[in-house]
Amino acid sequence: MRLMIAVLLMASAAHAETPITAAEFEAFASGKTLVWSEGGEAYGQEAYLPGRALQWSEDGSSCLSGSYAQGDAGEICFTYDDGTDPDCWLLYLKGDALHGTLQSEAEPRKDYVITVGHAPLACAATP
Repeated sequence: MRLMIAVLLMASAAHAETPITAAEFEAFASGKTLVWSEGGEAYGQEAYLPGRALQWSEDGSSCLSGSYAQGDAGEICFTYDDGTDPDCWLLYLKGDALHGTLQSEAEPRKDYVITVGHAPLACAATP
């Protein structure tokens, strides 16, 4: 019995560290505005629209349009209409929030938290 419990706990821990796919992210985020935080401080919001379209805002009033897709290495890549390189993330669902590691940096950081916001962006099309 102890062995069974230990195996189940190990399987649960391994599953908790499995990044979500773009399809799972789409199911979680579609029609919502998510708040992105780093080190406990919110730094922007993103509205998720049909067809994996999005609108990003740091100030809540001016938006940058973009989209997201599954990357080749299993990450989710966000591309914006300003021509910058995509931001690719490994995202993990933990409770009612996502935790993320930005893969586009030389040394990926794991202190990002993404939660569901309570108000739509002023500049976003209604999701």
